[in-house]
Amino acid sequence: MTNTERAWYQDGWTVFFIVLVGGVFIVPVGTQLYQQWQYEQKPYVIPQISGRVQRQLFGQPELIISAWHQHPGDLRNGVFVVSLNHKEDERTKKENTRFHSFEIWKPNKENALEFTFPLSSGEVSKEIPMSFLLRAKNVKQHFSVDSWLINDWKSNQDE
Repeated sequence: MTNTERAWYQDGWTVFFIVLVGGVFIVPVGTQLYQQWQYEQKPYVIPQISGRVQRQLFGQPELIISAWHQHPGDLRNGVFVVSLNHKEDERTKKENTRFHSFEIWKPNKENALEFTFPLSSGEVSKEIPMSFLLRAKNVKQHFSVDSWLINDWKSNQDE
C-alpha cells in the first residue's frame, strides 16, 4: 500500500485531531457528570431544631436555639447558619446571624449547637421568622425556613 492508499484511521494527524477535539468536549462533560453522580450519592440530612425563650429578671429576654443531627455518621468540614429574618436593616441583619463552622460534628442531642439571640420585650410575643442552612462536605446542602411563635415552631401548629 502506498501513502495515498492508506485508510483515514491510519493517518496519525487525522486520529490525533479526532482525539484532541473529542477530548476537549468529552472531558468537561464527563467531569460534570461524575461530580453530579458524586453529589447524588451523598445523604440528605435534616437538622433537628429546638428553641426556647429565656426570660431574665433583669435584662432582655433571649431566644435560645439548639440544633443537632441524627445522621449515623459525623458531618465533616461544614458550616451551620442560623438567621433571624425579622429585622430588615443591614446592621441588625448581621447581628441576627450566627455561624458555626466545624471540621467534625458528631450526631445526637448531646453534641447540639446552641445559639443565643437577644430579643426586645415586644418581640417575645411576635412571630420571629428564621432560616437554617447546613452545608457539609459529606452531605447534601439543607436549607429551611420556619417561624418561632411564643413557645413553639409555626410548623408544629395545627392548621
